[in-house]
Amino acid sequence: MSPVVKPFSDMLAGTLPLGQAGEHIWQEICEVAEGKLTKSEILGHQEFSINRIGPSL
Repeated sequence: MSPVVKPFSDMLAGTLPLGQAGEHIWQEICEVAEGKLTKSEILGHQEFSINRIGPSL
């Protein structure tokens, strides 16, 4: 399980308070901002797109 998903699943299971889950996620964001590779970068994915459902104004 990824480091970001784990806090959410623990929080939903009631074993981790919301604040601690947020701290885990914030720590992961900071590590990526400092140069840690994301899972997609490790796997060699290079192209991404964000698709919207519905009209954009």
